[in-house]
Amino acid sequence: MNVGEKIFSNNTKQTYTVFQTLKAGGQSEVCFATSDKSKKIFFIKRFLSVKYSENPKFKLKWQKFEEERHNIYNLINSNTLPGSSCSYIYDFFRENTFYYVVTEKIEGFELCPLQLAECMPIEDRLFLFRII
Repeated sequence: MNVGEKIFSNNTKQTYTVFQTLKAGGQSEVCFATSDKSKKIFFIKRFLSVKYSENPKFKLKWQKFEEERHNIYNLINSNTLPGSSCSYIYDFFRENTFYYVVTEKIEGFELCPLQLAECMPIEDRLFLFRII
């Protein structure tokens, strides 16, 4: 995704304009974008590893993918409130061959590992150390 790129959601009938791209892996691209309707800032993920095709033999594959995503996102939203520390999912859609998920932007701050360890009980530090 590029700064200035416009992404249209047919679900919500809004256009998102990318204003900041973020680092991502080979599976997706991510950015911050504003909505033309609400002027709010959203976090948008574009799936790169899954691309839609008009080929009829893949129709069931795309229907299943879309249904699974809707079920997962509905489950997340049923257990999440906007403004909480878990991102609320506002939209999931396809534009051309790409799929997108739109979530609220959560304000955060960087925390170095030492700062993180200092604010955790010793049991949690040991548990985290075992995982790492």
